[in-house]
Amino acid sequence: MKKSMLLALTLSALLITGCGSDPTGDISKATGLSKEQSGTVLTQLKDVGVTKFDGVSTLNKDKGYYYVQDDKYGRVFFAIKDNKLSAIENQQGVKVYVSDNKICDLADVTLTDAQVAEYQVIAQNAVKNKLKAPSTADFDNLKVMKDKSGSVLITGTVDAQNSFGAKIRNSFMVTVDSNKQVTGVNLL
Repeated sequence: MKKSMLLALTLSALLITGCGSDPTGDISKATGLSKEQSGTVLTQLKDVGVTKFDGVSTLNKDKGYYYVQDDKYGRVFFAIKDNKLSAIENQQGVKVYVSDNKICDLADVTLTDAQVAEYQVIAQNAVKNKLKAPSTADFDNLKVMKDKSGSVLITGTVDAQNSFGAKIRNSFMVTVDSNKQVTGVNLL
């Protein structure tokens, strides 16, 4: 009885941790690449910092877009063109690998969800300081991207009243340095 319970617990632990999964097989199955080609894709994903993932999801098979849900960096997207890896980018849309060239590691350009939220608040406050009626501001389409120097660019739109009371939509760009200091606010 004890042995069967121990065996059941061990198997459960293996399933939970994903031990025994086959990332190369997952890539091959999703993309249609050979095992050798899939092994090359896996090597390149690991080279930019992908740590651990279970399975590959298809974003658009016709265009060759796929993603893995990495434990550390969230969704990591990759593109296959002519049976070869053509690009890898993080969930904020920053490319880390393009056409056989590693640009940087995921760690250099990826923000956590908490960091994204923090930068969105910094940007909203910076934009509100430029508005005539900051209390009327409604923000939308916020995107946060970090470059490998540590600077962060936040873009989006804001609807706010002008000095005549009419609600006007503006696009904006806010840049924040690696010390979380706003270095630029542009209303477009």
